[in-house]
Amino acid sequence: MTPRALRTENLNCPVLFRVMDQHQPTLLLDEVDAYLTRSEELRGLLNAGHKQGACAYRCEGGGNAIRAFKAFGPAVLSGIGALPDTLHDRSIRILLLEAQPGQVTAHLDSRHHEIETVLCRKLARWTQDNFAALQACDPIMPPTAYNRLADNWRPLFAIAQIAGGDWPRRALEAFNHLTAQRSAQPDPQLSTESAQPLDGVAVELLSDIRQIFAQSGAARISSKQLVNSLRVLPNRLWNSAITPTWLGHRLRRLGVNSRTLRTDTGFAKGYELGDFTGAFNRFL
Repeated sequence: MTPRALRTENLNCPVLFRVMDQHQPTLLLDEVDAYLTRSEELRGLLNAGHKQGACAYRCEGGGNAIRAFKAFGPAVLSGIGALPDTLHDRSIRILLLEAQPGQVTAHLDSRHHEIETVLCRKLARWTQDNFAALQACDPIMPPTAYNRLADNWRPLFAIAQIAGGDWPRRALEAFNHLTAQRSAQPDPQLSTESAQPLDGVAVELLSDIRQIFAQSGAARISSKQLVNSLRVLPNRLWNSAITPTWLGHRLRRLGVNSRTLRTDTGFAKGYELGDFTGAFNRFL
């Protein structure tokens, strides 16, 4: 459902800047963990492609004439583990979790994509009809959206504003959810585990946290208080190992990130009950 889609599981820099210049595709790059980290030049070109009007300069021909190749273009990068920091800052990061048995009831069949084809045409027509309005739109942005973060999200907020209805609210909810995920630093020790099924420790941990919130009646709790409450539970595998850092690593794998809470004595890292809603519903 993207214009001029170019899908590949491998790519090098000379091919990339030529195909971007000649076709202005939407790049769909899969398995990037297998090759992106080994090519600094390729990462640099993808970084440049984030900025509108960006070009890559190369020498061509026997006379080494300098030529500018257009580098700007949208890209979807899919892979296991964390992106390099420079690409991470230029991306809207969506963490994928393995579906539970029976959770996915519909599957895409590449041989039958009539619904997607029709939807693609409708999206293209809506964009064409509203192109001038989109170009002129200066959407209201969240106060935390500036610099590259604003560059990432401004087109989506503009689309939502022109579409009207409840789309501006939904765009803001998506922004708040996905930028909260960004704030958590990925744990390299856990990157290769992200595709594994949820283990019993994680289920027990979530169940205990839900019980702690219920018994305390609190709507939020600091990481230190939560760790202390978990430590006193009998016969738990994590009793000797649990620290706020360990807890943060485990919960980030479940899509739950800590936040800064205001306390009577200042500020502290912690969690709000609402942060666990998705994980409770999904895994418990």
